[in-house]
This record gives sequence, structure tokens and C-alpha cells, in this order.
Amino acid sequence: MSKLLILTSIILVFSCSNQLDTGEKYLRNLPYGEFGTVNSVYNQIAGVTGEVNWNSFKPEKYKNNPNIICVEVSVKRNFKESKYKSLKVQYLVNEKLKNVKIGYIEINGKPASLLEFGFAMEIMLLESVNGEE
Repeated sequence: MSKLLILTSIILVFSCSNQLDTGEKYLRNLPYGEFGTVNSVYNQIAGVTGEVNWNSFKPEKYKNNPNIICVEVSVKRNFKESKYKSLKVQYLVNEKLKNVKIGYIEINGKPASLLEFGFAMEIMLLESVNGEE
């Protein structure tokens, strides 16, 4: 009986982990306008000396919906003249419906609105092309 419980637990962990990986992969490869993919845009704004970290998890709010996961992207930047040093964005991803929604945004460690995020992304993209690190 305990072997069956352990096997079931392993299968559940693997399937949840697989869903997280698949949802993250889906988000990373989404087109981001003329800039390439979501992944390439975050790599671009991080710059040569910055870093980008991806993390996937199951949000407590959506624990009863197996199709929804949260994918978090954290960017650290080293642009000397930029006021934007860090960015964190949490996306809700429903892979079954192929739907993505921004759930939370943080700029320089402080919560930010969608409008602030859009403005900051434009500035960071310009800095990554023209700015000094």
C-alpha cells in the first residue's frame, strides 16, 4: 500500500513539474512584437552584465485549476545611468487555452502599474541598445 502511495506522489510531482516547465517554455517563446520573443526581450533589457531568472509555481489562488500556473521573470540590470535597476513580472499562464495575463509587476522592488511597466520597458529597451553598462 505504501509503495502505491509513493508511486502516486512521484507521478503527481512529475506531472506538476512538467506543467510548470511547459507553461514557462510557452511564455518564453511567445512573440513580443518586432523584438523577437518574450525571452529575447528580457535578455536584451538585462544587458551584457545583467541577469534574468525564470521561476514557475502554482498560485494558491488557482490551486483548483490545473491549467493555470504563474511564471515569474526577474531581471537585474547594471546600466550606470538608468533609474531602472530591477524588474519582476509575474505572468498567469493557461497553457490549455493559450492565454497569458500579467498578474503582478515590480520595478526597483516596488509594485508598479501596467502603464509604468510599459513605459519602463520602452526606456529599458532603448537603454540596452544605446546605454552604457
